[in-house]
Amino acid sequence: MSGSILCENTPLWIGADYIPVPGDYDGDGKSDLAVFRDGYWSIYTMAGGILCENTPLWVGPDYIPVPGDYDGDGKSDLAVYRDGYWSIYLMTGNILCENTPLWIGADYIPVPGDYDGDGKSDLAVFRGGYWSIYTMAGGILCENTPLWVGPDYIPVK
Repeated sequence: MSGSILCENTPLWIGADYIPVPGDYDGDGKSDLAVFRDGYWSIYTMAGGILCENTPLWVGPDYIPVPGDYDGDGKSDLAVYRDGYWSIYLMTGNILCENTPLWIGADYIPVPGDYDGDGKSDLAVFRGGYWSIYTMAGGILCENTPLWVGPDYIPVK
């Protein structure tokens, strides 16, 4: 690994309660610096501009940020998950879904990803070794499929 330091100890949004949510939000092929806090998004692009700052979407402390390219346009979209409900705001300015329920429960872990290879992040959850995936093409890829079952397993990206 060689290269140069792009930023070091650069203060943007300071605080222990910010969650880093990097992604390519402007579609230039580079991951941007982004944070999430209680429903508020702030994004600083690597091109040097602020895309949004403390922009509120579905505000509340129980939301989990799950950014991904849900429409396949090459840009990470703003998305949150809470107890089985998904809300997705596309970077085009449209809401793809709002509080859409899938596999409802507080103990599910959201694990979005492109599971069918179509270039779009799919809605997926994991619980105790069981996987459930709903593709953005509109179908269930798997539902409560057991793999490595047990409470100690944690999915990683």
